[in-house]
Amino acid sequence: MDTKIFTPEKVIKYAETRLFGRNVAPEMAAKIELHNGALPSQLEQTLEKRYSSKSTTKFVTRVQQTNGREPIYFVDGTLFIPQFSGFGRSIRYERMIEAYIQAISQRDGRKILFEAHDLENDSRKTDQSYSNNAYDFVAGMFMPHGRYEDRRVFAGDDIKDITTIIFGTPSAVRKAIRENGKDAKNAKDAKGAKVVAANILAANVSAYGNSEYLEAQILEINNQRVLNIGYVFADQAGIIIEKILREYNSLACKACKVHPKPNAHPQEAEQSASTINKSFPQKDEQHSQHPLTINMYMFGRVGGLSDNAQRHQLVYPVGIIDWIDLNEGKVLEYPMHNVFAHNHNEDARFNEYHRSNDDNKSNERSRTPNNINGLTGLNLNVVSVVDETVEQLELAKQRGCICIEMETRESVEAINQARRRYQQLKINFGFVGYVSDIPLIGDTLEQELDSDKGEQDAVNVILDRI
Repeated sequence: MDTKIFTPEKVIKYAETRLFGRNVAPEMAAKIELHNGALPSQLEQTLEKRYSSKSTTKFVTRVQQTNGREPIYFVDGTLFIPQFSGFGRSIRYERMIEAYIQAISQRDGRKILFEAHDLENDSRKTDQSYSNNAYDFVAGMFMPHGRYEDRRVFAGDDIKDITTIIFGTPSAVRKAIRENGKDAKNAKDAKGAKVVAANILAANVSAYGNSEYLEAQILEINNQRVLNIGYVFADQAGIIIEKILREYNSLACKACKVHPKPNAHPQEAEQSASTINKSFPQKDEQHSQHPLTINMYMFGRVGGLSDNAQRHQLVYPVGIIDWIDLNEGKVLEYPMHNVFAHNHNEDARFNEYHRSNDDNKSNERSRTPNNINGLTGLNLNVVSVVDETVEQLELAKQRGCICIEMETRESVEAINQARRRYQQLKINFGFVGYVSDIPLIGDTLEQELDSDKGEQDAVNVILDRI
């Protein structure tokens, strides 16, 4: 029998920090309902209908979570969770809740009911909502005019001129920007005299998004507009990236098709072209086949697998092994063209990294990028952390995995798909992970990080590239 990484006590602590909060204690819940496909506003409407007909008024409480993502509601002994991100997030919730209920039953003998609901009791509507929600969000950023006005994310603004996107917690990005500003203000020379610091980031937040689906903000970084989208989960990341790149390809194709009319006045033709091309870099000989360069950068937590892994350490994956393949006895490596792992050389490729020839040792990549403090190697994609086993992680480590992560698999698929489809786009993708746990030595996610050092280091790696 395989040995689970998460003991029942670890499962309980892990789940309770994510399901409950300062105003709702674990022992108050007798039932948990997961509403897949429902946005928070949709679940709120459902709760209003359900409890407004009661003879006694029931008050819906928003749980003050200590480690929250989606809003969670509590009323009449039941937790209600709107899960609108996608299939991956649904699986994680269900596996965590089921493991939690089993662990609580074994420890305390307390029974908690669990129900998973589809949107309007229709599984098809649930499945479709994951794509529809992502489409509405992307449409609200790219074309929030006319019939899309009610989906607008940024008041009076869109992102058609933005070509760099950061995926990751916006509050972490804002903090990094503030800290960079302090560094610039307090810069001193060797004698302690204040100086104007060179290469200090000039950045600020210029707009905050308005969307219950996903947090977003527009940044001004070194005179460049940058989009920052909040934390995305598994297939949600892939769906959003696919829809964003489809929009960019459409804009790039329109820009390429703008030609002066044969009999048009030169000034008229120039004005027509500039309407579409004003935010696009001009073609040059080197990138004549890629008129529009899109930069997509991500940061997030990873579990550490390398022998020298430490919390807060940075990791730059160059490929992915999927645990579904691993469980079937297959070892397939999916390339990740990670610009942060290639000495900041956008043309570097996965096969530049060499492995040890000793099969009895971890097949870890031994090359570390210049001027970057971190590890490079393969990433193990998992579906749920509570299902991880010692045997599975040991095997992944033997196959060259230095970290465990759950979001980049489908992001990379969407990026690689776009590379094949869209000849008018040049896509730079980069991921920086920071170690939050080291499961093989018993250091697991139920124990929170003692600081945000790793997260801030990861954000600064991205900001340094912009």
